[in-house]
Amino acid sequence: MKKIKLVLSVIVLCFLFQDTNYAQLINIQRFIGRSQIDLINELGTPVHFDDSNPLMMHMTYNFLSIECIADQNGIYQVQLTRKYTSEKEAYDDIKDFIACSIREGFISDSISAKKFILKNKGIKTEISLDQLIDSPYIELKIEALRKTDE
Repeated sequence: MKKIKLVLSVIVLCFLFQDTNYAQLINIQRFIGRSQIDLINELGTPVHFDDSNPLMMHMTYNFLSIECIADQNGIYQVQLTRKYTSEKEAYDDIKDFIACSIREGFISDSISAKKFILKNKGIKTEISLDQLIDSPYIELKIEALRKTDE
């Protein structure tokens, strides 16, 4: 009986902390400018790694739906895709992401109710929320790019 309670407690705790860890990982713009080694140390080995072109090394993490493109100077593009079953859940994550970004010095610009742009000196981040056709899911895309022109 004690083993069953322990197993159930561990399962419940895993579900509770799963969202907390993901909320931290949604802030993908922090990867811009970092090396591929830093990203691998933080997220683990990518599912796909293509370094055939040194100017466009591509890394994919399926469990997080994160794609990164890097060159010799580090990561210059990161994209995260996540599906939600409700708009409220998606907007809660967007609200947290924007609040965290503003604390880090980003300036927010709302293009529409479902599209946002965040900028700081070296990074531009676009956030979009779209209803998937013939699907009950809503897709959140966050794309962060290293800006070269000021």
